[in-house]
Amino acid sequence: RAVWPRLELLGVWTGGTLAPYLGMLPDLYGPTAMRDHGLSASEGRFTIPLADGEAHGVLNGDGAFYEFIPESAYGGADPATVLAHELEVGKRYVLVVTTSGGLVRYDMADVVECRGHLDGTPLLAFLHKTSQFANATGEKLSAFQAVEAAKAAFGGAAAEFVLAPRFADPAHYLLLVEASTPVPPGVAAAFDRALRAGNVEYEDKRRSGRLGPVRLARVPDGAFARRRAARHSPVEQYKHPFLVPDLAAEPCFQAYDLC
Repeated sequence: RAVWPRLELLGVWTGGTLAPYLGMLPDLYGPTAMRDHGLSASEGRFTIPLADGEAHGVLNGDGAFYEFIPESAYGGADPATVLAHELEVGKRYVLVVTTSGGLVRYDMADVVECRGHLDGTPLLAFLHKTSQFANATGEKLSAFQAVEAAKAAFGGAAAEFVLAPRFADPAHYLLLVEASTPVPPGVAAAFDRALRAGNVEYEDKRRSGRLGPVRLARVPDGAFARRRAARHSPVEQYKHPFLVPDLAAEPCFQAYDLC
């Protein structure tokens, strides 16, 4: 506020895995309206946000020719696609675009959710990339589900964490939190309950005993920063991984004997 006293709008990502940080912004900028950036990339702009505080936007009809792979079919051999007018509210899809710049049926690897329609055009919210999944026993846990579980487990407070599967007997998920980060009592159990409520496959695996409960693992302060430094990317381009599919592929965590 001291730098921009007449600031009236913040353009930020309000959905996906960045939602936990939104609560920090009023302390920095005051009670300023927030408008989502929309789904955009170097390949084009694909949604246009229409209202403050909403993670979805209307599909940009002039941006490309769009096809959508139902999330449940993604990764299969030659999955069928649907068109924009066929999207169903509450269903999730992977975005495929054909553009005037020469991309033909290009897989954006973006998972979006249909949140409604405006005059027949779908309202889409970005959730996560297709690579942001972990799958120890068939539960297909997503980074978006991990972040949603964190909201419940941490009482709505923003907290940096990493969730990762441990392939033990039984397999289970580790909730990695740095040593000085305050955590509420029973955070691992609360995280586990939220995952069970948000993912039917996770619930099924927990109920059958194929998956054990989430366990809290403390890592030294600076562990997440060392991972960021190891990526050799500019700070503004780095995206903290709230979910990693395999700790053994993360050298910055191997020293802590977590695998």
